Amino acid sequence: MNDTDLTMNLNISFISSDLLASWGIRDLQIITLGCQFTCFTCTGPSENECSKCAQGYYLQGTFCLTDCPSGTYGDDDSGMCLDCDESCSECLGPDYDQCTICIDSLFLLDFNCLDVCPSGYYSDNSATNTSSICSLCDDSCLECNGPSNANCTLCNDSIAVYLSNNQCLSCDPRCDSCKGPSASDCLDCSANYFNYKNSCTNIVPMGYFLDQIAGQSFLLACDSSCKTCSNTTKYDCLSCASNLLLSITGECMTGCSSGTFYNLTTKVCTVCDPSCKECNGTLVTNCTGFFSFNIF
Repeated sequence: MNDTDLTMNLNISFISSDLLASWGIRDLQIITLGCQFTCFTCTGPSENECSKCAQGYYLQGTFCLTDCPSGTYGDDDSGMCLDCDESCSECLGPDYDQCTICIDSLFLLDFNCLDVCPSGYYSDNSATNTSSICSLCDDSCLECNGPSNANCTLCNDSIAVYLSNNQCLSCDPRCDSCKGPSASDCLDCSANYFNYKNSCTNIVPMGYFLDQIAGQSFLLACDSSCKTCSNTTKYDCLSCASNLLLSITGECMTGCSSGTFYNLTTKVCTVCDPSCKECNGTLVTNCTGFFSFNIF
């Protein structure tokens, strides 16, 4: 007991019938015993008779401990060892997300005890750990069974890699995703590349033009009369297939229409001077045929 003032009540009964006889107390000694040093208050002097603990100790039953037993934690407010969440073997507080060690069969991740580790982590039962934990996979792995890039079971689909013998290896730079190392293994093409004959390329082949749809590049075929084009119709030719001439309307024809001539410099049917019906140049002096007029 730690009280500085002591009050004692004495109850005395007399057996003698002589109530006039004198009586008294002689050589009365009162001995007080202190609590064990871990106790703040107690019911006796032993270490197992604490009712409240000294600072730095936590009450577990009638004992005051510096470290609470497994499954409990030291609560500074109450000065007692209180129960952890049932998923925790050791903890910092009562909630499920305050675990420091999990019970058997659970895996620790960010103070939570989980049945199964999430994607990007693997179940780590290594001997150096105090309990089973979820450890990070290599960045190239979406799922794995160990820490290195040789432990992948599924690749990270946010980067351009493919799975080969438990390793996630880089795709060809032309691929945004792939199933192997070459450009012909691309599943999707990188920016500024497009699929042509099952391979990603940035060179537009003859007879096609490049179209952008929702930020992605696609090859579309020109009209069969075009060698190159800007769209799919026969009036969108930029150059012509063999033996055809490009008209001023963008159409490939077997010859230039009346009032135009084939310009060897521009490789396009070009308009004659307005006075010419036929010509071989743009000047009036290049007329090879004239319009006929009826005079009345």
